[in-house]
Amino acid sequence: MRESVNIAYVRSLGRLSFIRFPGLGPKQKPIMLTISIKANSISEYFAQVQNVLGGELTDYWGEYVLDIDNQYARGSLRYREFEWGASVFDYDIVFHQPTVFRICTIRYNPIHFVYCLEGHSEHRFGHESETRKFEQFQSVIVTGPAEGFQTGEFPAGVPLKINSIRIDREKFISNRLQVVETLNQRLYDVFHDVERRQAFAYQGSYNLALAPLVEKLYSLESRGLIRIMQIEGLILQILSAHIMDHEESMAGTNGNVRVLSRELMIVRDIARQISEQVAGDYSLPALSKATGLSQYKLQEGFKSLYTRTVADYVRHVRLETARNLLRKTDMNISEVVYSVGFNSRSYFSNIFKKQYGLSPSDFISKLRRTGSD
Repeated sequence: MRESVNIAYVRSLGRLSFIRFPGLGPKQKPIMLTISIKANSISEYFAQVQNVLGGELTDYWGEYVLDIDNQYARGSLRYREFEWGASVFDYDIVFHQPTVFRICTIRYNPIHFVYCLEGHSEHRFGHESETRKFEQFQSVIVTGPAEGFQTGEFPAGVPLKINSIRIDREKFISNRLQVVETLNQRLYDVFHDVERRQAFAYQGSYNLALAPLVEKLYSLESRGLIRIMQIEGLILQILSAHIMDHEESMAGTNGNVRVLSRELMIVRDIARQISEQVAGDYSLPALSKATGLSQYKLQEGFKSLYTRTVADYVRHVRLETARNLLRKTDMNISEVVYSVGFNSRSYFSNIFKKQYGLSPSDFISKLRRTGSD
């Protein structure tokens, strides 16, 4: 009887090699793609990933975006570096087969602050036999040992949005020493371990405060200097939220999250629907009936993710949509009012002025004056 053999193509630093899996049939586990990374910097790290995954690389004012649509994956990877010791690496991708990043930690070994906005991943240090799972919405801080490697493992067919902020200890300390001095002892030791001798892994509970910050990072549409400054500001906020999560965990003050991950996904879906169909009926009773979540859970979910009640969130989205319509279309105020779901023009004018400091008619007049100048 002939032995069935499957062949996996595994590229390492741009070189193509083969791994044979004897006895694997078509219904057994899919072949795993392994990317071996031995880099001195995030730019080398990124280049070695591209050597394997392929794709088209574009430089947007120092933000490097790798667009991929081939047999390995579909989506994009992007990174940007800052002089003060931080870099950001974002995944927005679906891998077509289980994919492992095998990362040598001898030369490039930053502190990773990781947040899975969508999907999940697994991680292990080289000396470990079992992986730890990084769950969706979980705050993670991890850095590998100086001698050895660590792996990041990504599932096949799962949409991933993973934000990874990486801190170069020496650069960060030289530029942000006062920040480091205020850390709790455990994180202080991690930041000051400039010889990178100790492995460290922290997995927090579900951190809902991070989700809207990471979502903003993914949804930025600005360009040039404004974009760079917005990214830098969000990175600092995200870092602060990770560090606060660790501080509260060490102090035992981060209580159990009252909204489960499954319920949180429902809340995020509702928020997307509100943005896409802004004029709908989004009263609490209607949403509770449609989703099966109690009104209390809906309110808690929105406050956790967006720091607003359901009604506040709906009103905010409608006002933002109305302002954009007034700026970019020829619709009059009454048309805008009813198109975004408000029933009263006077109510709309009142809350618009409270939000933006101008009545809708004054806002339009100002736009016209600006356009004619």
